Amino acid sequence: MADGCGYVAESSRGDAGRLFGYRLGFAICGPPGGVGCLTRIWQSLRRLRGGKGASAQGQPGGVNCNCWARHGNDGRTAQVLANGEATMNEEMSVYAYDNRVRQLVARRTDLEHDDGALHRPRQLLVTPDRYDDVRSRLAKLKIATGPLDPGAGTSVLALAAGTSIPQTIDRLEQALGASGLVGPNHVFVAAPHIAWGPGGEPRELSALSWQPADSSNGEGVRVGIVDTGLLPEHSNQPWLSDVTCDPDDVEIKDVDANGYIDPVVGHGTFIAGVVRRWAPRATIHVDKALTVDGMCDEITLAAAINQALDRDPHVLNLSLGAYTRKDQPPVGLEAVWKRIKDRHPNCVVVSAAGNDGQNKRFWPAATETVIGVGAVDSGNQRAEFSNFGPWVDVWADGVDVESAFAEGSYLPLDGSAARSFNGICQWSGTSFSTPLVAAAIAARMSRDGVGAPEAYQRIKHNALDVPGLGRVVSAQASTAS
Repeated sequence: MADGCGYVAESSRGDAGRLFGYRLGFAICGPPGGVGCLTRIWQSLRRLRGGKGASAQGQPGGVNCNCWARHGNDGRTAQVLANGEATMNEEMSVYAYDNRVRQLVARRTDLEHDDGALHRPRQLLVTPDRYDDVRSRLAKLKIATGPLDPGAGTSVLALAAGTSIPQTIDRLEQALGASGLVGPNHVFVAAPHIAWGPGGEPRELSALSWQPADSSNGEGVRVGIVDTGLLPEHSNQPWLSDVTCDPDDVEIKDVDANGYIDPVVGHGTFIAGVVRRWAPRATIHVDKALTVDGMCDEITLAAAINQALDRDPHVLNLSLGAYTRKDQPPVGLEAVWKRIKDRHPNCVVVSAAGNDGQNKRFWPAATETVIGVGAVDSGNQRAEFSNFGPWVDVWADGVDVESAFAEGSYLPLDGSAARSFNGICQWSGTSFSTPLVAAAIAARMSRDGVGAPEAYQRIKHNALDVPGLGRVVSAQASTAS
């Protein structure tokens, strides 16, 4: 880092670092017409609470940053600062997220973006019932298409190189007279609290502050987790040893062979541990969709969900998500939701609300038939990193959660000294509030002898109603005998 800037996109941690490696406490500044860098102003946020917004040097909140003096204010930052800390945090989140996406896309040929929504180049998703019509319309529009690739209930059309997916969809929707029939192959990301906040990456623990419960909570309930897979050392934790995955879904923790645990590795194992803590008798199986970068596309996710549904779970945990083109529901997941409605009506899906501190809908959490879960802190207030909005159905603890993790050395994305892990850690994010709700549903099912949909309604009804936020699910209250 140079000139006091906190920009870490050139970190050797790879694309996961580029997408996730910026932390709250950075404001946006940059040269006119260029991609902004990130300037540390955490101390300034504290000063703003006391009404001090500028230093004697005229820098915002007394920030000692040469790049502010060199590049100047891009206008948006000044407006954000004037609006106060709460608004600044949200505006910073949106702006920094956009910058992260642009930096990531600039380095990869398998990603494009449309207003912050990541998607695969050249790939157009079409529901099978409209495939012939769409292909005919494309021919009339003189847009060339490649061979059809079968998706999980969705057709994938490959367009000619250089074809703009957003522009093609706009033209098709105008020709078809309707929206939602075609869409990009969106890219989904894991939702741990890596992007924002002090201590946002996994932190070491010498021992768990809790002991595995000896209760019947979750007995007879099947919980599916679609995530990064399962670490082989999960069995070193006796309370987690019976969690299963298919051989192909075992997680490799050091793909680049640099001697360090890769970013986002252990995500699925950590989630399984949260479920096991609160629903110790539940049957848990983990399917892999996310790569070592913590990403997967829409078709891959749909296939993984379908694989999980083959085991007929009562509760399905999706601690991942995506922003989509024009905030529209992902076309590639429509067939999945239809399958659940028609063939698995007693299955409930819980999904993370995302960690960008904004109210933009995060899918699939925003799907009407999916339970969207936000994160709160120990005071039952919205965690500063958690996304929010009326599409978030319930809230649960997502700050400093403790669970199983990888064993070995981890190099933090902020460039600080390597950390050593012994198979457990402390982590924050809506990724980890989500399995708490999944476990609460499983526990209620076994205790009350009811199905998953009814169990969720009972949990929500009994949850704490926090004014201005919504229903906060307490693990202790929901799983107590």
